[in-house]
Amino acid sequence: SLTVSVEPAQAPSGQTVDVPILVQGSPGFAALHLELTYNPAVLSVQEIEPGDLVAGEALTAFNTDEAGRVVISVAAGEAIQGDGTLAVARFRVQGEQGQTSPLDLEFGKAWDESGFDLVVNIEPAEFTVGANTMLLLLAALACLLLLLFLLVVLLLIRRRRRRRAEPLAQPQPVPTSPQPQQPQAPAATGQAPKFCGNCGQPLEPGKRFCIHCGQPVSG
Repeated sequence: SLTVSVEPAQAPSGQTVDVPILVQGSPGFAALHLELTYNPAVLSVQEIEPGDLVAGEALTAFNTDEAGRVVISVAAGEAIQGDGTLAVARFRVQGEQGQTSPLDLEFGKAWDESGFDLVVNIEPAEFTVGANTMLLLLAALACLLLLLFLLVVLLLIRRRRRRRAEPLAQPQPVPTSPQPQQPQAPAATGQAPKFCGNCGQPLEPGKRFCIHCGQPVSG
């Protein structure tokens, strides 16, 4: 016996996704027939390529004429043993986020080199339409820019309120240049000279008699 399985997959709408079909524990098959079914409203098949298990070792044929079904046929000159990828189905995702599509395997049959039937165990899977990560990144970037804009607006409002609350500064007096001082007349250092009432000659300060005529100084 051998086991044929499909790996579960997930991708956003509008993108392509590769779904490998795997073979495990093959005792040696010379021919194999298999049909992969899917929901054509969610997935659209683009191409089918042979996997590493049969590439260059066998003749492969793929039929995708019927929507929702891929027919796979393999014929080998020598028995193919072991594990590997039987085929890779490439789909384009056309469903909406959250939709699912079964990836079922039907009519699995295999024969050895002598033409005897081999038991084929089937392990199906499911495909899910995921979220578009690019749209999520753009939405996150837009939210970040909006948050930064609101933060800047909030800071400007707080600064304006703070300026309104501060008291107005009192105007400082303008310094004036000092006025030049007028030179003052020197104070008189002595009294005007006195004269003798008898001879009219000037009297010497502090003398009680005129040195010229000897008349006593009055007052």
